[in-house]
Amino acid sequence: MKRRRLLLLSLALGALPGCYRLTPVATSSPERGLEVRVGLTDEGSFRLAPLIGPRIAAIDGRVLEAPDTALVLAVQAVVAQGGRSMAWSQERLAVPRTAIASLRTRTLDRRKSWIVAGLSVVGIIALGDAFGLGTGFDGFLGGGKGDRK
Repeated sequence: MKRRRLLLLSLALGALPGCYRLTPVATSSPERGLEVRVGLTDEGSFRLAPLIGPRIAAIDGRVLEAPDTALVLAVQAVVAQGGRSMAWSQERLAVPRTAIASLRTRTLDRRKSWIVAGLSVVGIIALGDAFGLGTGFDGFLGGGKGDRK
């Protein structure tokens, strides 16, 4: 029973997603394979509308090439001005440099990730207690009154 509880706890912790934030890319020529969010200028959004749809504020994708005149992406999603994200299937798109307002990438926010992990552990323990897997920290991890001799 103790192994089952530890296995459940470790599986739950392993399944936790990390918290990310968008940080500016330090260079104007990002490396190939980097996941980026390209913020579009108003004019860029208008010019790219026939290719990506109207009123698109940003494009999420993986950098394929970064020549001087454009940024070539494998597009994963486009983000409308209202914030709604629409998935794409890695379609190739060249975004002119003049259409780019910002270039950011996702980075792990360690502080928020640890907070979410801690709250998740507390939630898992509470669920374990609610479903009779133990009482509090001692019972859930196998050190409850029933385990003592």
